[in-house]
Amino acid sequence: MSVTVTVELTDGQWALVLEHYKNSVGDAPVTTVEEFQAALMQEIGRTIRKQADRKAREGTQNVFNV
Repeated sequence: MSVTVTVELTDGQWALVLEHYKNSVGDAPVTTVEEFQAALMQEIGRTIRKQADRKAREGTQNVFNV
């Protein structure tokens, strides 16, 4: 199963994305919708991995205290 998420930006918001949002690979500016989509997917993946790592560390934080 997959889920589709649609984000609608005004022309002004898209102009701000193009001007200020950087690709996570190489810090190059986003220039297309496809690049923006890929950058968002990378950001979501990075955030989820970070949270999973944090939870794993919390679960084993006191494992040596036996």
